[in-house]
Amino acid sequence: MIQIFTRQGSDDYRSQASLGVGSNSTTRGSVATSGSIGDTRYAVSVSALDSDGFNARQPVTSWGTTIDQPDEDGYNNNAISLRVGQDFANGLSVDARIMRSQGESEYDGTPNLSEFVQQTAAVDLGYQVNDMWHSRLILGQSLDESENFTESNTGKAFFSKFDTQSTQTQWQNDLALGKRQTLTLGVDNTDEEVTSNTLYNKTERGNTGIYAQYQTGIGAHSLLVGARSDDNDAFDRESTGNLAWGYDLNSDVRLTASHGTGYNAPSFNDLYWPGSGNPKLEPETSASSEVGIAYNQGRTLVAMNYYKTDIEKLIAWAPDANGNWLPTNINKAQITGMELRVATTAAQWDLKFDLSLLSPEDKTSGNLLIRRAQENIKLSAQRDYGRFGVGGSIVAQGPSYEDSSNTQVLGGYGTLNLNASYQLDKQWRLFATVDNVGDKETQTAATYNSAGRTGFIGVSYDTL
Repeated sequence: MIQIFTRQGSDDYRSQASLGVGSNSTTRGSVATSGSIGDTRYAVSVSALDSDGFNARQPVTSWGTTIDQPDEDGYNNNAISLRVGQDFANGLSVDARIMRSQGESEYDGTPNLSEFVQQTAAVDLGYQVNDMWHSRLILGQSLDESENFTESNTGKAFFSKFDTQSTQTQWQNDLALGKRQTLTLGVDNTDEEVTSNTLYNKTERGNTGIYAQYQTGIGAHSLLVGARSDDNDAFDRESTGNLAWGYDLNSDVRLTASHGTGYNAPSFNDLYWPGSGNPKLEPETSASSEVGIAYNQGRTLVAMNYYKTDIEKLIAWAPDANGNWLPTNINKAQITGMELRVATTAAQWDLKFDLSLLSPEDKTSGNLLIRRAQENIKLSAQRDYGRFGVGGSIVAQGPSYEDSSNTQVLGGYGTLNLNASYQLDKQWRLFATVDNVGDKETQTAATYNSAGRTGFIGVSYDTL
């Protein structure tokens, strides 16, 4: 899934552009501008990406059919976004935004080509009712349209069509009860509808939620308490809540702790996708706890968090007895982990280190959950030499398992990525990247290939 966020307009006019080419006949370009005219803010961006891609998958047998399509699987995406905001003297503010992207994606299988359109639009109305009450009404709609084809040397044949429309409405009220005290009350509603040439067991559903949250600060302490109740057409009403605490030990060190419950209903496709949906899926529920400590002083940051999440009815894709992948519920799962982040400057190098240690366990079988590596590491370094900039990163991941019985191992890997740039003048910059310098073969899912070594070179322009 590709997410594109519109840039918030500002008082300072700014224009940006970039253009580049790379491996696999990849071209990428973008243009953006933002600023204001009087009390009106605006932001506009246009982007385009096209790539021939690489062979995405090795030969595999699925649903009784052997798939062997050793061709390049390309991708292209053209996108445009627009955002306009206006503040009025009477306390009313209006913010409107729209984003649309369309393109096509090739892959291996039947079908093997998808033409897509994704669009989101929203209007955000804010009103300062009085000194202590701010109210917001947000109206939004999103579209996800997909036409799928079987492509061969003789052309392409229509296979299927899936169009999903989602309408969202949210009313939120923030009440300033006193110094460092805010009460938030709100209600939201989402209606989803799917249209397809194949038969879905159900084509519409809705969810209505109500929520409340209280934030306060007392001395060096901060506290947040929240609760939410969701009423989904397809399932029973579910209530969730969260509690978070923070404490500034001194100006540099902060302690945090939180606990919360969660709820995740299966998607339309999880339930009803023809041939691979599972209408017996139940919503997953979770309870998470986390504690952390962070040191932030000057250009040095050290943060460490420990967390534990218990999940009932975890929704996860897994192969059935015939090797066909379906969404299923895992009765009980527990994910515990530790995250460490260090960022500092040494000998004029900007250094960052991220470490994640994970234990994702199926509590029923005692085995590890599939496709979840227990170790993830990233180390990056960046430095400027006058107009020149150089840097790189090492990304490493430990082994994981492809099957729930933990017999098929996906090997761990480590890759080196390099980058360089040259500032031509205040506004123009040349840049280049090489990813996976050692051309390592990596797999995060069995039979799916990685891109291998890739390079990209381009030029960018920025008025700031």
